[in-house]
Amino acid sequence: MPRLRLLGRVPGSVYALLPAIVLAQVVLRSTVNYLHLPNWAAEAFLRLEGQPVLAFVLLVISAPVLEEVLFRGILLTGLLRNYRPWVAIGQSALLFGLFHLNPVQTVSAGLMGLLLGWLYYRTRSLLLTIALHALNNLLALQASTHTATSKLNGVEDLFTSSWYYVAAVLLSALVLAVILRRVHQRTVPDPAVVM
Repeated sequence: MPRLRLLGRVPGSVYALLPAIVLAQVVLRSTVNYLHLPNWAAEAFLRLEGQPVLAFVLLVISAPVLEEVLFRGILLTGLLRNYRPWVAIGQSALLFGLFHLNPVQTVSAGLMGLLLGWLYYRTRSLLLTIALHALNNLLALQASTHTATSKLNGVEDLFTSSWYYVAAVLLSALVLAVILRRVHQRTVPDPAVVM
């Protein structure tokens, strides 16, 4: 069994940049809404929102810890021992997406799994991926609670023009690219587990 690493090697500035990473990737993943995939879990999430403490514990604490330990700490670490990094990260992201059993979440979670997998590969920090996952789920929980009481259906509805939304997507891609480049420059993958 692989040894789980909580802290890894994370430059301190990365934790300070977590809110920017979360916002940028949420805006980028919002483009998945244009695929018009079915949301089989919408009713379950609406019921869960009626119990905010339970929703918080399940979605913001339990799910990030359990999913990150399973998908990054155990699965990805094992895959990295047998496959090239992008193959291992891709496989773990695909399984992470499929694990959500909901078409709209499968694509979105798969994309997030790529980001989380790459960050774990570079830093070997479960704490980093748990924190990012928890912030993402907190934002999603807050957004779903807010959209239930407003006429907003997604991130794109926050913008008064499609051009502003496209600009936000492009800016988010740039911000995320700059941050990930910085992480890439300041980290070195652990050679002990990489093929």
